[in-house]
Amino acid sequence: MIRFTASGDALMVNRFPEGYEDYSEISEYVKKGDVRLTNLETTITDLDSYGSAYSGGTWVTAEEDVLKDLKEMGFNYFGIANNHTMDYSYEGLRKTIEYLKKNDIVFAGAGENLKEADAPALIKAGSENIKIISVCSTFNMAAKAGYETPFLPGRPGLNFLRFNTVYEVHRSDIESLKKIGDEVFVNGLKELHRAQGFETKLPEGTYEFGGNLFREVPDSMPKRRTTNCNSTDLKRILETVEKASKDSICIVQIHSHEVKGNNDEEADYFIEEFARKCIENGAKAVVGGGTHQLKGIEIYKGYPMFDSLGSFVVENAKVKKLPSDFMEKYGLGLDATAEEAIRKRASTATADLAKSTPCFRSVIPYFEIEDGKLISLEMKVIELGQNLDWPYKNIPHTAKESVCKEVYEYMKKVSLQYNTEFELDNDIIKVKLEK
Repeated sequence: MIRFTASGDALMVNRFPEGYEDYSEISEYVKKGDVRLTNLETTITDLDSYGSAYSGGTWVTAEEDVLKDLKEMGFNYFGIANNHTMDYSYEGLRKTIEYLKKNDIVFAGAGENLKEADAPALIKAGSENIKIISVCSTFNMAAKAGYETPFLPGRPGLNFLRFNTVYEVHRSDIESLKKIGDEVFVNGLKELHRAQGFETKLPEGTYEFGGNLFREVPDSMPKRRTTNCNSTDLKRILETVEKASKDSICIVQIHSHEVKGNNDEEADYFIEEFARKCIENGAKAVVGGGTHQLKGIEIYKGYPMFDSLGSFVVENAKVKKLPSDFMEKYGLGLDATAEEAIRKRASTATADLAKSTPCFRSVIPYFEIEDGKLISLEMKVIELGQNLDWPYKNIPHTAKESVCKEVYEYMKKVSLQYNTEFELDNDIIKVKLEK
């Protein structure tokens, strides 16, 4: 029997503080697993690397001791495919990998080229091989790793999953969009390039408006937005999953910020497609993260798919340094400190994660696989110290009874679409499995 634990994203830039009373209890639970996964949502540099021309929202980096703290907490696998992987460009990625190797940490999800980024990591648990694949669907296109060819070296970056978005609307809507497009040349350059052969033709029955693709459907059908996985990326990743599953227990980790509508309670359509395809091709679990909020759990063909585990640590407001791009965005001088810049952003924001209660709720799943079958699954409820002061805020703590009940009811609601059933036992939510 192989035991697994997993956490939400570790967006951690400071060491765990002294006097952290709940450390032992959290660590003890993490260490119940033979395989213990987290997603390292920061780069590890000397704080002197140049920032990329883009970031995952905030340029995030930390020092080596953060790795040591997470390792001592119990984690023995770090996924590094997320929207912050390339915050500090190629140099930042290389330093991160250098520090991971220096600290004997098993990782996957990014590398010197796409072959490295796509490759699964290997962990031995007794006589069993466990292979873990990390993927990201929320990224700047410049963060993509690239294959080496006989003529050029590969490009450093992350293991990526692209997706397609189509808005299904009625003919009258298409006509309205075309009228606006024709009048103000919304698609002017694209149409010119398409006529010159530099852009591919649009699929039959679709119309592009400002980079968005619309498909006409009969008036009897409801309007909707839908997504699906990029077929090339999906094929590549599933081939890796299938190959890894032949001689190992394969686990897939995916980092995604995409949602179905205008809230963080439901993962996007293509995430469901991706997770199910991974299970169908041999994966024994799909562990999601990305948005700083819990999402539903589906037991598909007997195996767990976690849409999102939310956050384990989220300290993006405590970064120590930021590049000039951040200062420019908020109208600050180049001599402004990171603390001043983050404070300025908070003062102009219409919403604040620090005031969003769901962002301070999470779970640590513990599940067991025996003879290739899932035989048990439970989750320890944790909270991230919403009402505590720094440095105890935004790190995992033992959940109060009221929070456990709140998370239990929430998980029932967001998992209802999957018909997943739970029961609450103190701070443990147990998932009912079919016998």
